[in-house]
Amino acid sequence: MEAVYVHDAAALAAVLRPELFTWHEGSALVACHGPFRGRSLVDEGNKNWVGMNDWQGRPAIRVATKVDAKALTELVLERMSA
Repeated sequence: MEAVYVHDAAALAAVLRPELFTWHEGSALVACHGPFRGRSLVDEGNKNWVGMNDWQGRPAIRVATKVDAKALTELVLERMSA
């Protein structure tokens, strides 16, 4: 298979070249029960919550949702050959 698996390198690239990624900001939770168990959920602040809930008081984080895969692969291969 002609492929490069870059999950660890992508984390480093996110710090060094954040412009390669599309970012969303919001609060995050990991679902512990129900059909979304084990999944990370992000509230981007588009809802006006009524009453107390698990989303309130959580700090905002940045989550990468897309990457320029070609540019990331080129960066990784360039760094590996250096």
